[in-house]
This record gives sequence, structure tokens and C-alpha cells, in this order.
Amino acid sequence: MSKRSYLWRQAEVCLSRARVSGDPVLKELYEDLAAEFAHDAACEPNLDSLKNSELESRENPAHSRTCLVPRIGG
Repeated sequence: MSKRSYLWRQAEVCLSRARVSGDPVLKELYEDLAAEFAHDAACEPNLDSLKNSELESRENPAHSRTCLVPRIGG
């Protein structure tokens, strides 16, 4: 499982827990965690859409990546 898939799965789990939680504080916590996981997943590169040359350049540790997706709520 890729890191991107793992992060999306964690966001889904958090949203499921938020739906069934009877505690408003826990519900908000789960929703916030889901938003963080979704943001992190959106910032992960989608390896299926990259060409081999792009993959090789990403393996270079000097390659820095910047997420262009703004965080929700600050």
C-alpha cells in the first residue's frame, strides 16, 4: 500500500469514527484528524501518474517538495 493510499484510508477511518461518536469533542477531534490525513494525502505524489524520469528525480534526497494544497482551518 502506498503512503498516499494509507493516508486516505486513515482519513476514512477517522470520518467513520466521527459519524458514530456520541461525544461532540471526540467527533470534532476525529474530523480534524481526517482533515489532516486528507491534506497530507493530497500532498503526497501520485506515483501512478509520474514518468520514470520524474520518479528517478524524486529518489534524489536533495529533491525538496512543496505542498501546494492549503491546510484547512489554518
